[in-house]
Amino acid sequence: MESSKDIKNEKDFKPLSLSFSSMIGVALPLSIGAFVQFLVLFTDNYFLAKTSDEAISGAGIAAMIYITASMFISGMASGTQIFIARKQGENKANELAKYFINGLLLCVVLSLLLSGAISLISNNLLPQWTRDQGVLIVAQEFLEIRLLGMTFYAVLMALVAFYIGIARTTVLIFSTILTAGLNIILDYALITGNWGFEAYGHQGAAWATVSSEFIGFLFLIIYTLFFGHGKRLKLISGRKTITFETIKEMLAVSFPLMLQQVLALATWTLFFFLVEKVGIVALKVSNLVRTLYMLAFVILMGVGQTTRTYVSTLIASSRQSELPSAIKKLIAMNLIGVLILCHGFVLYPEYIATFFFDQEIGLEDFIKSTRVIFISIILFSFSGVFLNVIEGSGRTWVGFGIEFASIIIYLCFVYFITILHPQPVHIIWMSDYVYFGFMGMLSAVFLLFGNWKYNKL
Repeated sequence: MESSKDIKNEKDFKPLSLSFSSMIGVALPLSIGAFVQFLVLFTDNYFLAKTSDEAISGAGIAAMIYITASMFISGMASGTQIFIARKQGENKANELAKYFINGLLLCVVLSLLLSGAISLISNNLLPQWTRDQGVLIVAQEFLEIRLLGMTFYAVLMALVAFYIGIARTTVLIFSTILTAGLNIILDYALITGNWGFEAYGHQGAAWATVSSEFIGFLFLIIYTLFFGHGKRLKLISGRKTITFETIKEMLAVSFPLMLQQVLALATWTLFFFLVEKVGIVALKVSNLVRTLYMLAFVILMGVGQTTRTYVSTLIASSRQSELPSAIKKLIAMNLIGVLILCHGFVLYPEYIATFFFDQEIGLEDFIKSTRVIFISIILFSFSGVFLNVIEGSGRTWVGFGIEFASIIIYLCFVYFITILHPQPVHIIWMSDYVYFGFMGMLSAVFLLFGNWKYNKL
């Protein structure tokens, strides 16, 4: 295998630069990938909204359950990313294969366990949680199909973690465009029935996603093993380095991230179940508002993942003095990106509404809600970076504690305004002010006074 010195001298593995252009070079492919995923979600909801309220609401609930469970895999992948970035920063590129292969194994095992758990939830708990029978049937059928692709998703996430960890994210643009482009095409063909295909409705949306994820999985794994950095670093040779010690080491960092991300998404899923108690119109509006949140996450997720890589690598390279400058630039990237992509939430929400509403029912609630979430997104532009700095440093249990405390306060507020004293849906979405506000405040306090800059893995 190539030595660390040989790899260090390669152009692809030069030290991280803190220039805006270099940071954008890492974040932009991730943001483009997130934007394409937003287009997929937008397309799903566009066609499902034309089908029925039950279709969009049931598929929305099923998607939240699936995404919540998949956060275990996402958390494991995030931990893998942190280790890969740390080892590269320490100039130990010969250890990248070991951490990638162990992370891949853990992601796949999790996917198998989660598939069984989601099946149990769908058959036994979902009927108790859902009041509307039409929504229940859609959700169960959607989940049954989506679970077929969970293992492919797990491998895909491990590969994505590798490329983000080494800060070489350009290939992710191509894999994401391929995956999402195929998803959009299949949505058009399968949901409402076009090009001679039968209209499968919500089942068509699920099949479109599973099929496209499989193609994206094939593309990225072939590229990695035979053409890209995976071939150069001989990742496949890491199969002989699966050890209990490495798995234990990775779980110690990744497990809090898994809990944190699952807890965050489970909370959002619970939010939608509570909104469903308010009414089907409120649930439809909230599912559409969630779609707009995904547009903001185009930037927030790309910058968040970039933050972890930069923080972990800078600490490993003993460049702690450069961390404040990096954090400021990352926040600036968030704010600029949010203003570019989300200004319509405030300036022309009526036009955005025309994509989803053919009648007046729920229209005004949707317009008010878009203006509400714009402020939430600004808050998250700060708090998200702060929290990712803590996680990138390896202090993942601290990050989990901050998330947990913020969620407890948030859930109490949501319960009060949905169950005890039901409010209009745009008021309910103001609960995010509580969530992101507390998260940012607690994270800022730890960054100012906590021990994280010299944390070792």
